[in-house]
Amino acid sequence: MNWYPGHMAKALREIKETMNKVDIIYLLLDARAPKSSLNPVILEVLSHKPILYIYNKSSLADLEALNNLIETKDYVIIDALHRKNIRQIPIKTNVMLSDLIHKKQQHGYLNYPIKAMIVGIPNVGKSTLANALSKRKSASTDAKPGHTRQLQWIKIDKNIQLLDTPGLLWPKFDDPNVMHHLSLAGSIKEEIIQKAPLFDYAYHYLMKYYPNSLAYYDVPFDTKETFQSALMAKRNLSDNEFYTVVLNDIKNGLLGGFCFDL
Repeated sequence: MNWYPGHMAKALREIKETMNKVDIIYLLLDARAPKSSLNPVILEVLSHKPILYIYNKSSLADLEALNNLIETKDYVIIDALHRKNIRQIPIKTNVMLSDLIHKKQQHGYLNYPIKAMIVGIPNVGKSTLANALSKRKSASTDAKPGHTRQLQWIKIDKNIQLLDTPGLLWPKFDDPNVMHHLSLAGSIKEEIIQKAPLFDYAYHYLMKYYPNSLAYYDVPFDTKETFQSALMAKRNLSDNEFYTVVLNDIKNGLLGGFCFDL
């Protein structure tokens, strides 16, 4: 699939132009899709900077599966909305940049202001994290992906300034499963992918990796057709309403914590 909104292309240019002004990158990822939410275009741009990998929305994730997929020592697992573990971010930042801070202190900067840039895909929680770190509503948030449209500096700690950036996807999804995973996590706008095939993918994925999750609905779910007809009858739903309900329940964690990158 080829697509790329104009504001994303503009934001990527601005990020490249600002890169030399920051000391560390906060790469925010969705804990439910730790691989699928890793933008390869962003990773190429950031390759020469220290990167702290931040796995957000941990309350919605399968943490055992997530930990098995993490391949770096420079990471934290958080839930920005519920402010879980976010104080580990400035602690980890100071550890990762200890050599830089020491060097700056030797040159007279006793309280060197670390400049961090937060990057990630849409709706992964960048602005929510910025507000949690700054302990005030410094950045505007919205449940729909693509809300932040411009770069914004925010003071988040006594010696850390954070640059919030718009969510960035990449121009082409080579793996269709990545698009499914991002859709199930709410990082792609609903109109981009049709609900029926997305539900079809979700049903077979859950039956393979999380077979007991659909017991939440208290209807038979041994086949996709049985599950759909039973839930539609139980709740008096149309086809479209059925897809909307189930997909929203998956996205909102009502069926349990998942990892979509197994």
